[in-house]
Amino acid sequence: MSSTKQQIQGENKKVRESNIEFLRIVAMLLIVGCHFATHGGFSFDSSSVTVPRIWWHILELGGNFGTDLFVMISGYFLIKDVSIPPKMNKIILFWLQIIFYSVILFFLAFPLGYGDSSLKNILMSVLPISYSAWWFASAYFVLYLLHPYINLALNAMDKKQYGIFLLVLIIIWSIIPLLTTSDFQSNNLIELFLMYAIAGYIRKFGLFEKASAITWAGLWIVFTILAFLSSLILLIIGTKISVASSHSTYFYTRTCILTIARAVTFFMLFLKIDIGRNNIINKISSAMFGVYLLHDSKLLRKFLWLDFFDVSSYKDTLKIIPYSIFVVGIVFVSCILIEFLRQLCIETPIKKLFYRKSSG
Repeated sequence: MSSTKQQIQGENKKVRESNIEFLRIVAMLLIVGCHFATHGGFSFDSSSVTVPRIWWHILELGGNFGTDLFVMISGYFLIKDVSIPPKMNKIILFWLQIIFYSVILFFLAFPLGYGDSSLKNILMSVLPISYSAWWFASAYFVLYLLHPYINLALNAMDKKQYGIFLLVLIIIWSIIPLLTTSDFQSNNLIELFLMYAIAGYIRKFGLFEKASAITWAGLWIVFTILAFLSSLILLIIGTKISVASSHSTYFYTRTCILTIARAVTFFMLFLKIDIGRNNIINKISSAMFGVYLLHDSKLLRKFLWLDFFDVSSYKDTLKIIPYSIFVVGIVFVSCILIEFLRQLCIETPIKKLFYRKSSG
């Protein structure tokens, strides 16, 4: 085991290619767009299929898909890391980032009229990971904490063993829930682990290496159209049978095999695109987790989407299209700037302190 570990650690680390960092930006932008739709308080008349309603479903396409992409990027870069114990400096910085936004947003909620000093909210603000203040942050933190140990197991498998392992995971996470409409053995951590492991497989063994960017783009378009058409068909049926409307995003779900296929093909598309190393893209990419924490706080979702931007008031007009693009852009850029400020004023001094201690 020790020789295998040394061999993996001895490999040259892959440079943070800007094509993948750009993909991280795209993934988070799609997530913000989805949250515009999901948390915007929209309520459509099921008896008709309108352009605003269709646009809402297009925005919804990006949410779970974007989440899977975000995790795949981590798996692709981290799969070779078998440093045990884990690198505590990075874990502490990650933890402090979550704590910082949790506490700041808790206090910010009071002057905005959303403050709640109940014991539950206080505990959630100081223990955001334990109390899942953000479901993704909690699951992702656990995955990051355990990733060196996970990597030891994944790197010990040969190509065939790894492929069978992924197949079993996909059956548990995606196929059984799709066929039975149940949540058999499905939870957030399994989803993240599956997408992490898929990206790790791609990094270790590749995936249809001869396929071009155009091929991957074509496959992604096909899977995306299938997902969207499934939604559109259910919407149309729902005008006559209302129960169909309530399941109109069934093939958008995190467990759906189409969501996984869309994420994998889109990821492979970006792997095939070479844009070199761009420091601006890489810097913006570093702010993406902060963007997530800032814009998706449970305490301030209602204020952001319903009260401040009042997004649902556009549900019956074509203005929803330009307005959604404007709002998502404003939220996205604003969160990036705030995260940059946090990095400059808080994270950078802490990193310098860690550096002095390690070199001292």
